Amino acid sequence: MWNRLFIGFAFSGIAVLCSPALFSAETTAVVKADELLLDLEGDMQTYRGNVVFRWGDVHLECDELMTSYEKDKIQTGKCTGSPATFKRCSETTKAHGWAGSILYDAIAQTVMFAGDANLYWDRWEAHGKQIVFGLNDKKVKLAEAFVNLSVDAENAPHKIIEACSELTILPKTE
Repeated sequence: MWNRLFIGFAFSGIAVLCSPALFSAETTAVVKADELLLDLEGDMQTYRGNVVFRWGDVHLECDELMTSYEKDKIQTGKCTGSPATFKRCSETTKAHGWAGSILYDAIAQTVMFAGDANLYWDRWEAHGKQIVFGLNDKKVKLAEAFVNLSVDAENAPHKIIEACSELTILPKTE
């Protein structure tokens, strides 16, 4: 009967640590949200209101984040907002995107942007209805979208670097 637990935070400044097994053995995920809804029997978590989610070099911000798990490992994460944003700022990959919804697929290691989708990575940019970005191989699949290669080396990287410098810093927790 009590298969759902609802926790409402008075302030969005509360951080919740997620299992280190979510994305990799060495990465701890941190989330900040106004509300958290747990489905204790179904391995679902829903974060609502001013959601900031970070693991490793990946950063999501949205109105609502729904995650599903199997054997304590994340399978999918769906981030929705107006817009939902994605940033990856590592030594090898700098990417910044936003859309009405963003779906992370842990098994395929892809991020799908849907609904007024926009993505900037390296010197490339894509805009359209749907964009699928490979996190490991940086391959991009498009549906009703177009891609530009920026010949202005100063312009496209600047947008990404600016996005990476604007990351919300979450407090460290012990």
